[in-house]
Amino acid sequence: MSCVLNTANAQVENDVNNPSFAKPILEFLTSIRGQFSIMETDVLGNLFLIQEGQLKKISPSGDTIAVYNDVKRFGQPTSVDATNPFKTLLYYKPYSTIVILDNMLAVRGVINLRKNGIFNPTAIGTSYDNKLWVFDDKEFKLKKLNDENRVLFESTDLRLLTGKAPVPQQLFDSEGKVYLYDSLMGFIVLDYYGAYEKTLHLMNWHSVNVRENRLSGIRNDSLLLYTLKTPNIKEYPLPTSLEGALSASRAGDKLYIRKRNRIDIYKINLN
Repeated sequence: MSCVLNTANAQVENDVNNPSFAKPILEFLTSIRGQFSIMETDVLGNLFLIQEGQLKKISPSGDTIAVYNDVKRFGQPTSVDATNPFKTLLYYKPYSTIVILDNMLAVRGVINLRKNGIFNPTAIGTSYDNKLWVFDDKEFKLKKLNDENRVLFESTDLRLLTGKAPVPQQLFDSEGKVYLYDSLMGFIVLDYYGAYEKTLHLMNWHSVNVRENRLSGIRNDSLLLYTLKTPNIKEYPLPTSLEGALSASRAGDKLYIRKRNRIDIYKINLN
């Protein structure tokens, strides 16, 4: 049965006003100097950075693990998906093309989604079983493909289920669910067969992530955490030193902040 959860009905816990929750402790660790167009992390804490036509994979200790030098093969990538630490996706939205890389950033394959009539998908991602999720914004359907570009199955038109035309900017596969994040609608949740379950109206977030039954994102200079098991939102104000952030990504106890000319790395303790 589908349902809609509105944050007006969820308990919002602001750690500034609620003394039962400690303020976060952000300990500055180091910076990586340079101008990076894309930053992403995986579940192992590896950092993925795109700079001057190169994609670099950097370990949690700061060592460069691998480099992919042909980033501009199809122009400037739109996004990097590192959901599966052994399979990295480079997505080129203007060309509806996905380059599949292995854990050492060697090319495993190239998928041209236009061959399936998918011309401008807004979000792509890796599935739990090493396949691909693609949101087709022409048909408003979530589709599952294999590495040979064959559509395995697709959802119902989500306009019929949500009453709106979703345009998700990000897609996540986590703990048996698929989460489509549209900043104007929130998280649209489907099961692994593409059946619509609910919408979590957590709007206007950026640097969104979904891991281990926890949704996170940044809004108005605060880090927001939403735990699925208990519908509570915890809000942690970020220090002014993080102003000017272009994007952020959390991996374990580290928070990566991308700025115009560097990546700042913090240790974050949320007690």
